[in-house]
Amino acid sequence: MSTRSNIARTLAGALSIAALAAPAALARPAGPDAPAGTTPPARIVQTLRSPDAQDAASQVAQRAGGAAAQGRYYASYGKPNPIQQPDRSVTADDGTPWMAIAAGFAALLILVGSATLAGRAFMRTRRAGAAV
Repeated sequence: MSTRSNIARTLAGALSIAALAAPAALARPAGPDAPAGTTPPARIVQTLRSPDAQDAASQVAQRAGGAAAQGRYYASYGKPNPIQQPDRSVTADDGTPWMAIAAGFAALLILVGSATLAGRAFMRTRRAGAAV
């Protein structure tokens, strides 16, 4: 086997290993304040019952507690607190990592090109060896 063929195979192998390692290197790590394997606690509590079910539950509570429960129920109507919606500003960035996608595509093209060149070099050396 010639030195040129060994270099081409070594280069093709190194590029394939780099192509397989690239997605792991581009993975986004967790933030510095988040230990591995933990999730942040839930912040929003949502009632999933329908309004009718909520009314029925409050009526059951009124019957069980008597007049005091009924007083608390009507007192709860008071002045309503408006729900504060978070400010969602519109940005042009949709969060797609275009640089990482372009780098991956470029690496793929380099890998395919080097594999093609390595295959052609290998076939040329086989033909040249068979003709001699």
